[in-house]
Amino acid sequence: MAGAATNWLTARAIGLPLSFRACLLLLSVLQISAVVPLPTTPGRVGVFHYLCVISLAVFAVPQEVALSYGLILHVLVYLPMSVGGPLVLWLLNVSWRSLMHVTDTP
Repeated sequence: MAGAATNWLTARAIGLPLSFRACLLLLSVLQISAVVPLPTTPGRVGVFHYLCVISLAVFAVPQEVALSYGLILHVLVYLPMSVGGPLVLWLLNVSWRSLMHVTDTP
């Protein structure tokens, strides 16, 4: 529900009147695409946005608006993880070397 709420709040913030059902569908499509082994790029750049466009087309959202929404949503979803993860590791004084050592041990 938090993921669908993020989708809905992002849509509201840019003035896109999406229903909560549309946000649930988009969340489902994006999550399924993360699990299904599709050829993709790092960070799912391009795939994420294309899935936003085709998912929102079901609800008659124009392609340009859906792409803009997808770009904004992508930043809002991935930026906290991309910045927050290394920041927390730095604050906890955890080095990459120690992380690699932990993952190498059986």
